[in-house]
Amino acid sequence: MPQLVLFNRSWNIGSDDFVFSGVVDCVLRIAWFVVVLVMYCVYNNDIDDDCSNGIYLHVYFIGLFVFLVITAVLGAAIVHISMQGTIADSGKRRKLPVFLYARLIVAVPEIVWNALGTYWAFVTAHDCHRTIVNIAKGTVLFGWVVLIICVIAGVIIYNLYTGKNKKQMRIGMRSFRRGSRRTFSHTKQWEKRCKCMFICARDDDRSTSVFSTLAELSADYFKGVDLVPTDVIAGLILLSRQQERKRQQLRIYIPDDKEKKGPTEDMVDAPDVICECLPAQRDWMTLNNMSHFLKFAIGSYGWPFYVTLVNPVLGACSLCSQCKCFSCRDDQGSVFKDNCCMCNTAAFKKTTGLRHDDIVYACFKNDIYELPFYVVIDRDSNSVVVAIRGTLSLQDVITDLVIERGNLDITGVLCACAHNGILQSAMYIKQTLEKKAILETAFSQAEGADLVITGHSLGAGAAALLAILLKPTYPKLKCFAFSPPGELVSPAVSKYAEDIVCSVVLGDDIISRQGMLMMDDLKINIIKSIHETRLPKYQIFASGCWRMCCGRAGTLDENIEYGHIENGSTKTKDSNKYEMNRCSLEMSLTECMAHSQQIKSTYQPLVLPGQILHVEPSHDSGDETFTAAWKLPDTFTEIIVSPDMLAHHFPDALLDAIDELREKNTPVQPVSRTKVEDKIDTRITVE
Repeated sequence: MPQLVLFNRSWNIGSDDFVFSGVVDCVLRIAWFVVVLVMYCVYNNDIDDDCSNGIYLHVYFIGLFVFLVITAVLGAAIVHISMQGTIADSGKRRKLPVFLYARLIVAVPEIVWNALGTYWAFVTAHDCHRTIVNIAKGTVLFGWVVLIICVIAGVIIYNLYTGKNKKQMRIGMRSFRRGSRRTFSHTKQWEKRCKCMFICARDDDRSTSVFSTLAELSADYFKGVDLVPTDVIAGLILLSRQQERKRQQLRIYIPDDKEKKGPTEDMVDAPDVICECLPAQRDWMTLNNMSHFLKFAIGSYGWPFYVTLVNPVLGACSLCSQCKCFSCRDDQGSVFKDNCCMCNTAAFKKTTGLRHDDIVYACFKNDIYELPFYVVIDRDSNSVVVAIRGTLSLQDVITDLVIERGNLDITGVLCACAHNGILQSAMYIKQTLEKKAILETAFSQAEGADLVITGHSLGAGAAALLAILLKPTYPKLKCFAFSPPGELVSPAVSKYAEDIVCSVVLGDDIISRQGMLMMDDLKINIIKSIHETRLPKYQIFASGCWRMCCGRAGTLDENIEYGHIENGSTKTKDSNKYEMNRCSLEMSLTECMAHSQQIKSTYQPLVLPGQILHVEPSHDSGDETFTAAWKLPDTFTEIIVSPDMLAHHFPDALLDAIDELREKNTPVQPVSRTKVEDKIDTRITVE
């Protein structure tokens, strides 16, 4: 930060973002120079002997060498300048635009020269030696490939958003607060971006309303922030290291006294053992039931998940026996809106082991607020199961993003509200069940069966809300919500659902910690991390890549420094620029914190529903083992930035973890809320 200013406008890139791309460009041009030079020296005599127009090739190769040397030198200078300073200290990089202008000026004759080389290689040099002609042709083609890559990069990265000119940026610095407020034009700009991102969504009144809501939320979220995308990535790397250090200190701080760790029985299978801070677990909240009904949630995703996650080797072949190709009708008995071969239904049956006769109703209609779902009879558990599919389409993503609060009418529960997009989806399923009397039909075929509702991700959120809506009619129903969205129901509704909803979360799953308030806190923490770090961005990226590839912290990762600018009597232009950028960052932080307070006063906090089982990778040994514990909803109010935060959301990973807990009979501990975290210094310091 701040955004790079070129041609009197700002670009969506920072002056410290040219290190890695510049290094690649320099290495490429040096290698290009060496290879062509060697070939030219070897076949130099052939040009003079066998080629009547060889003079043109001589001129082209000499000119190419000159351009390669000039561009390599300019690239090295750009890399050197881009490496200077920290993210906030752009004063040491103030000369970078000069070299970028020079590089662009050189690019113009370079393109012209490559065009001349193309003409000479493909037209005038037809009577030259075939090898030297092929070298010339390969060289010019390679030049065009490099040019096309540069143009594509420029269009995608630099011209993604409309920038402000330099004068406007200076005025904005003096009136930061006024300029950072959301305006109508800013909101309309975000509405256009949302429509562009979800261009395949249906264009109707409901979609228009949803896009307007998303635009207002996006404009509110990004206002007052002068960061480029790479700044955000660097902030996430820094924040990840902070959180890991905090957890390491927490594990060291807590004494390893097994007598103080509570009951050793499996709390999942021993509901009579109660922690005073947690509600009593119901007898159906067992690991066996979780593993069993998670397969229904996985099966609801249909054939895409079956051939990629469930059976990646022979998935496509094994579905052939269950598919009914050329069944291109709107309905197939109890199945509606499946594809021609009914591949989704076939994948569901293969995943769950059910027969086709066990499917009471299946609908694959998918739109905003309308999720595909199954109603089946599970003979093994004597249950009627409602399985709701999670996010798998752009329409589902839009439903996820409608995070406004919707009111719930629950007798005796005050301030009952939920995620509006998911609530609308649950109400759609409830209305479909009631309109077609689907549950009545199912129970007529399975008398005395229990009602179980399950789903994963978005489907888990819809399943939990559907269970809450159906509780007055079916008070003994059960719901397994696997990896539900983090902001789903108000705390009062979560408590109301404790006897019917069991949520299961794996590790650092980001979706189960994601919401408007959590994302706003994440934005503030990112800005704080950038404000405090003293490392340049390229070192932060190198550290993050090292850790991702090697699975452990590198030397750079262990020496991420934090601190404040030291006071000194002498102030140079660089220090003044540094002070200005850091002041801008501090204003962004102040503005974001004020906006966060406004959001918290506007949006009621939402939490995970019901009782929550948290499955975590174990840190006791080098083997990949898991532990599990019952947690309170407010445990999942902070996004954990880690390499596994996305992988832990996949249902197959959760199923493997639960099955391992079952096989090893791992005890599940009740965990109460502790204030130990408040005693841990979350800042990373250098000893």
